[in-house]
Amino acid sequence: SENGANLHHISLDQIGQYGRIEYISSIPEHMPSTEKFVISDAAMSAIRFSISELGIPQNYVSVRSNKIVSIKPIPSEFRKAVAVGLQSRLNPIQKGSIVARITGRTTIDIMHKDLQKTCAMQHVLDSKMKDCKSIAYVGDELWPGGNDFPIEEMREPRITCYPVSDVAMTALIRCQFLNIPT
Repeated sequence: SENGANLHHISLDQIGQYGRIEYISSIPEHMPSTEKFVISDAAMSAIRFSISELGIPQNYVSVRSNKIVSIKPIPSEFRKAVAVGLQSRLNPIQKGSIVARITGRTTIDIMHKDLQKTCAMQHVLDSKMKDCKSIAYVGDELWPGGNDFPIEEMREPRITCYPVSDVAMTALIRCQFLNIPT
């Protein structure tokens, strides 16, 4: 997102006498490890070629965990056209298995069609945090249509979503949950 706050997550678990606190800084690193979601070398080449065809500077592009290619910043008035342009170039090559999604105020993510934040969160819940009783999700787009809203829509009773508007609010919530004096 524009202010960098949308990928900060805090999970709390009050198991045992001392409890356990674990901080997850970024959802992509917690995506299921299945090869299904890894972007192949051939697909990565097609993605990079498509991005360059559209004239997008390479310094706008980052690859996260070999599963997501993010492009930002893309001004909001151009994001839909860029996403459609990328998708039209990738469809013939990838047969619809790779999608270009608008995922934030200035971002387009390219990933496997089945890979979403909810998939990653479910993986965290089912494996890494299966005994967890409480998870705080901090996001800057927790409204219908926002890139954090799918977590809210999960209606998972262990997840409490906290909307923030900037990095300072994210830091404040982290300090409160981790019992750090502010």
